[in-house]
Amino acid sequence: MLVAFVAALAVSGAPAFAQAPKKAQGLGAVAALPVRGVFMALGDVNVRAAPKGTSRKVGFLQKGDRVDVVAVTRDKGWFAVLNGGVVQGFVVASAMVRVIDGALDRDITAKQTTDGVSCDYRIHFEGRTMIEGELFQTANYAVVFHCAQGRGVGDVRGGKASKKVDFFAQMFLGEAPGKENVTAPDTYQLTVDVRLIDGGGDDDIVSTSFLYDPEGERLVFDAAGDAKYQGTMQGETTPAASIRAAVAQAVRLSMGNWNSAFWDRIFTAGGRAK
Repeated sequence: MLVAFVAALAVSGAPAFAQAPKKAQGLGAVAALPVRGVFMALGDVNVRAAPKGTSRKVGFLQKGDRVDVVAVTRDKGWFAVLNGGVVQGFVVASAMVRVIDGALDRDITAKQTTDGVSCDYRIHFEGRTMIEGELFQTANYAVVFHCAQGRGVGDVRGGKASKKVDFFAQMFLGEAPGKENVTAPDTYQLTVDVRLIDGGGDDDIVSTSFLYDPEGERLVFDAAGDAKYQGTMQGETTPAASIRAAVAQAVRLSMGNWNSAFWDRIFTAGGRAK
């Protein structure tokens, strides 16, 4: 499941998007649009003095190198890259991909009630996974749920509910866009997975995927993996002004989309969902 999810995702370590200055030192007369972020080289590529292939070489990036980008030419063909806070030169845009940093500086905690079930949960950043043989990597999170069903569901820990259960979900954020397209906003895949384990040993993964658009500051529902355990959420879009907000919204929307069959399975498994 993880391999399929991360097949087109990339390495991390970049700050979130920020507004670029109106004019970067070193752009000169080049007509360019502001683009602020950290980009990674998909292969070895030259840095040139001007945005054209015949221009003088002023630097070199190796595959996997990361650089700050401050602007893109109006034809979206070349990025202006920084060195020491000023523009060093230009790199062909098709050779670069923007990367983000999915780390959380602290856990996210929340409460939510849906479909007769009330849950407290905590989202914890666990680290990153590098895919063997690739530049690609995901940010990984563990989500721990404490849930109650029945009378008094508003009191998860207080003993009033007829049923209680603890279970876990895993969440993965691709730290590079799932496709290369410098003319369109970059989106980053964010997936919430719950593995259901029943008494008979059958395994089912309930997977809900979203696309995070940092520049548009929004999270968009993408797909649900197992219809029998999920509702009919389609085209859901919610504000997400930061990675932290996107991660929180992904869990909230996933929980809201899990149907009564999901919760019946969770409570029947007695907390063995992992």
